[in-house]
Amino acid sequence: IALGVDLVETDPRETADGVLVNVHDTDVDRVTHGTGDVSALTLAELKELTLRAEAYPGDFSCERIATIEEILLEAKGEVAVLLDANKTDRVDLLVQAIHATGTEDLAVIDTSSVEKIDEALALDPSLLTMIRVSSEAELETTLAHFAGHPPIIVEVSGG
Repeated sequence: IALGVDLVETDPRETADGVLVNVHDTDVDRVTHGTGDVSALTLAELKELTLRAEAYPGDFSCERIATIEEILLEAKGEVAVLLDANKTDRVDLLVQAIHATGTEDLAVIDTSSVEKIDEALALDPSLLTMIRVSSEAELETTLAHFAGHPPIIVEVSGG
């Protein structure tokens, strides 16, 4: 936000006690001074871990792994947030986080899975979505599928 970006991307992963946190990897080994899979640790255990930030200037000793709700609240009124649903099967928790934080106008369900977007839209048909496709042919099929509620962002990768 301080850098003036328009959007941020998150990597929601579910903790052992069912909370979505933002961790890119399946485990915490690379980004914290702890070890273990995110899914095997509780939110309280994750919040105890300090981040590996020695390569960056400044003091990050008080920073901890953020929940998706914390990120949405911090972004509220400032930037859009892409919620990478490829990192979780708990689309229901993504939708709950959006509703709990009142960020329907800035949170975007981001995935390459048509099924996950269908699931999210079944829970709330007004949600903002982003779809990732690998070809122009897939793009045409996907846009036809979502003709009634087109994604606000489309990522086309590959050939």
